[in-house]
Amino acid sequence: MAVQDHESDWQDTQQSGQPGVAPTHEVHRPAAQPQPLSWRHPLVLTLVALSIVAVLTLGVRGCTERKARLAREEMARVNAQTAHQMQLQAEQQQREEIARQQARQAALDQQEAAKRQAAREREQQEEAARRAEVAEAERKEQAWAKFYRKPASCNDAMTMACTNDYIRAKRDFERKYAKGEL
Repeated sequence: MAVQDHESDWQDTQQSGQPGVAPTHEVHRPAAQPQPLSWRHPLVLTLVALSIVAVLTLGVRGCTERKARLAREEMARVNAQTAHQMQLQAEQQQREEIARQQARQAALDQQEAAKRQAAREREQQEEAARRAEVAEAERKEQAWAKFYRKPASCNDAMTMACTNDYIRAKRDFERKYAKGEL
């Protein structure tokens, strides 16, 4: 049965291929082999287009990922640089603050030293003034002792005349001493 079906199909094909001509002899043709697809075939074109799209997509994706990675690296570098600069700036501010504190302390120390020096000088001047007063009082006392000699009559008794004589001598001494005559 299969052979008959095959022969009748072949005969139908022979007859349909040439209308009005009766087959004169039987030619046995081998079964048709599939022909290779041409590059213009829609399936080939579709596959080529999909391949191109895939390659382009992968290329664009690779470029995008590379740019993103470079941007992340650049951002990390900028962040690290910024952090480093901030650290340097903080250290600089700390050094400046220490320098200001040292300058303030030095100024305070200098002021304190100046106050102590001024106090010492004042004390020295006061001591010198006291010594000068004592020396002046001693000189005046010595000058008075040279200037005034108590009369012998006044040694035993204190009379009004002795007192008046003493007061006159003291006034005369003060006047002459003030002028620098003694």
